[in-house]
Amino acid sequence: MLIRALSLGFSLCTYRQQTSADAERSRKGAEDLELHVRNTLLTAEALQDKAHELNATLGSRDGAPEKSVNEMNDEIQAMHEELRRRQLSSKKNIADKELG
Repeated sequence: MLIRALSLGFSLCTYRQQTSADAERSRKGAEDLELHVRNTLLTAEALQDKAHELNATLGSRDGAPEKSVNEMNDEIQAMHEELRRRQLSSKKNIADKELG
């Protein structure tokens, strides 16, 4: 009977230790999750601030951009073409002088 009681007591002690360890792991996991959620929220807020700054930079008025992305892209392409043309024309002039 004493052996059985000791065995039962040991089992309860082991069970409590296991439960305590499980609870500690759960608590640590919850803390890690809370930290992750806080960091995600801070990142989202910073991203939202950057979006507001970008909208202001792009000249948005009342939430509507001054130009569409396609219009801006067309302008950028035209600028690239002009730069290429200028670079090529200066190189053509140099080549003409050397051949001239």
